[in-house]
Amino acid sequence: MIKIKSEIIICIACYNEEKWIEEALKSLLSQSYKDFKIVISDNYSTDNTFDICKRYANTDARIYLHRNKSNIGSYGNGAKLLSMTDCEYLMILGAHDYISHNFIYNHYTFMKENTDHSLSYSPTVFIDENGHYVKKGNTKNLSLIKGKNIEKYINSINYVEEGTPINQLIRRKCLDTATIKKTHGCDLIILSHLLFRGKFHYDENSFYYRRHFYQRNSEYAERLTGIKNSKPDKHLFIHTYIEDFLKLPISAKERAYWNPIFKKTLLQRFGHFLK
Repeated sequence: MIKIKSEIIICIACYNEEKWIEEALKSLLSQSYKDFKIVISDNYSTDNTFDICKRYANTDARIYLHRNKSNIGSYGNGAKLLSMTDCEYLMILGAHDYISHNFIYNHYTFMKENTDHSLSYSPTVFIDENGHYVKKGNTKNLSLIKGKNIEKYINSINYVEEGTPINQLIRRKCLDTATIKKTHGCDLIILSHLLFRGKFHYDENSFYYRRHFYQRNSEYAERLTGIKNSKPDKHLFIHTYIEDFLKLPISAKERAYWNPIFKKTLLQRFGHFLK
């Protein structure tokens, strides 16, 4: 497979997003900073999503469009995008979300100058299906987590409330070492891993607009796997968190010290998943 290369790549994994995909694309094409590529993977949509994306790809050479031969689930579609791309900075934009016009410029210029950061993100503004304001997300505290890398990893377990920062600008090499599996809540694990790999920057002058659905036509596990009537495997979430922790590059002495603290913190926050 020939990989799509660029310093900045914006990935969009989509399935039946005809009502919102155009707004997502327009927000990218209207960015004040223009030097990036957009890679879209359509997950065999049954509506007009692919046709809309194709129309935009035909008019802007920065857009690359792929279509899966079947619905492989959002996890599989995201993995497909990662395998297709080679970049220094990565963003995974929700196909029903959009960003402010200064978003890429603000985050890119900061990350370029601050190489000790693994993620740069904006306040999340939740909007409903019609674009009306719902609420503001609560993610600023992630950027305030201090301490050694391993301390930040463990402390993040108690502070991560929602995973939208994972959809924002990531230093790709920091993501490539994370444990990513087809499990509910994997975005939280990835955020902990990114905190181990570097600092988080919170830019209050740009915004990420995330669609809030009061009711969905399918359950989360079904969207994740592409299989009807799937059920979330919350045990796998716990085991994946542990696997990621055990793979962190720390000394045997550090691991022996931090391992019981990590497990205690994890079970205090998510132990109910095992019941």
